[in-house]
Amino acid sequence: AYMDIDGTWRTATCNTKLQGAICKLNTGPLSSHKWSYNGSCPKTIEDSSWVPFRNHCYAFHMEVILGQKEAVKKCQKVGGMVLSIEDEMENIFIWQHLQVYESQAKGVWLGMSFNPKGGTLVWHDNTAVSYSNWGQHDTGPSMISPNSCYWIQSSNGVWRLGSCSNVTMGVICKTTRGKETNQVCADKIRVGF
Repeated sequence: AYMDIDGTWRTATCNTKLQGAICKLNTGPLSSHKWSYNGSCPKTIEDSSWVPFRNHCYAFHMEVILGQKEAVKKCQKVGGMVLSIEDEMENIFIWQHLQVYESQAKGVWLGMSFNPKGGTLVWHDNTAVSYSNWGQHDTGPSMISPNSCYWIQSSNGVWRLGSCSNVTMGVICKTTRGKETNQVCADKIRVGF
């Protein structure tokens, strides 16, 4: 068992790859802490079941292997966009879920493109890419071009460059939580180390 980055306990096989470990013994009193996330995930559309994480919802489509253009269409059809990753915690969340599908797809597409005017990478919603997790050989300026497509590797969560027509990728669609409800999670945590 392990604690996911959203604070929930999950089960996994003993050979599941997880990043790091934290060990701490504490005998202090328990304190209650609440994390509040506005909205809820969309209802299932076709074969899209949405998984919440922070203020977004994710639909994992690893059973279908798609090229990048087809991945964009798949996500648009269910009301989302191809995966964008804002920070390390979100990258870890995605990677932990991808490991289960490693035998089905070597990775999933990232919804990012090269903006030749600014010479920068942007997500499909035109926000700048401010966090990255590139592999050692995928970061050079000569590697990035308007014809490049980008993906996250299932085995280690590292970002890669690849051919846009590569059909060995699954797709994760991402959308913002809806506004109609407020989900509150209450967790007991120990304070005072």
